[in-house]
Amino acid sequence: MNKLQTIFALTAIFLLSGMFSAQAQENSKSDYQKYYIRLGGGWSFGAGRTSVGTNYIETSYMEYYGHDDPRETVNRHSIEESPAKLSFGKGADVMLGFGYMFNKYIGIEVSLAGVFAGKTSVVNEVSRTNVRDVSSSYLQEHTTSSSTTSQVEDFGYTGLYLIPALRVAMPIGRKFSAYSRIGIAMPLMSTGYRSVTSTESSSETGWRETSYGGRESVNNSSADTDFIKSRIKSYFTVGMNAALGASFSLTKNLSLYAEVESMILSFTMKEETIVTATSNGENVLDSIPVEDRTVQYAKKLSYDTEYPTKELAETFSASSVGINVGLIISF
Repeated sequence: MNKLQTIFALTAIFLLSGMFSAQAQENSKSDYQKYYIRLGGGWSFGAGRTSVGTNYIETSYMEYYGHDDPRETVNRHSIEESPAKLSFGKGADVMLGFGYMFNKYIGIEVSLAGVFAGKTSVVNEVSRTNVRDVSSSYLQEHTTSSSTTSQVEDFGYTGLYLIPALRVAMPIGRKFSAYSRIGIAMPLMSTGYRSVTSTESSSETGWRETSYGGRESVNNSSADTDFIKSRIKSYFTVGMNAALGASFSLTKNLSLYAEVESMILSFTMKEETIVTATSNGENVLDSIPVEDRTVQYAKKLSYDTEYPTKELAETFSASSVGINVGLIISF
């Protein structure tokens, strides 16, 4: 990150020197608008992901026919594992910017950017199916039973950033203009969430012969679901923002723009608080003691009595590369 900050500082110095040079050469201000408002939005793709666990799917299947049945028992078992990687940078974003142009080429902009990261899930599931098709002199049974135990852990993120930036424009003819923008991203709000859904379900259908020689139908099922959602606050972390784009003038005061934007950010956990807890749809949050609902995270732990309720913080990537489109209103 120190190298990136050095590059940013050198670039800013170079661009600022160019700003004053270009401003000195500008003789007329009648052919450009000093102020502008930028409205837009787009979609960002996560750049740099953090491993948050393993997706684990285990499946078992068995068919049993009895000792005196010529058919062989079927027994299949499979396990699938894949890494689960998280980026808080992927998802939709919206922005509102206000800018001032010193001349046709150099300006400054202050914008607000809202980021709404798409959900990332970590799945752990074990399912078993047992088919019994037994016909013998002492037992008659045709049943299918299944059971599933699963846990789905979801992560999401919402952020609001204040971005002061330097804007460099290059007019191309009367309608087009290319531009670049470089600045810093300061979080005004940086909130993530973690939700865990745990489900245990089982079922059995079919029929079997009773001890009295009769036949009974089997149709049993049960399911239990627990759900916990936590809000995660982040430490204050400054990032970098840069964009490269082009604008097309519709009128003297209105232009369309499209750009490729990059954000270099991280999200370091500071506090996690349970905000929702249910069991089979019923609220059980009140059954959790207030002091147990919040976990504090520290960037460094000494493992003594100074941090009795803290855990070591995790850092997730919130960097992205995205495409934005919108309008520029000049005046």
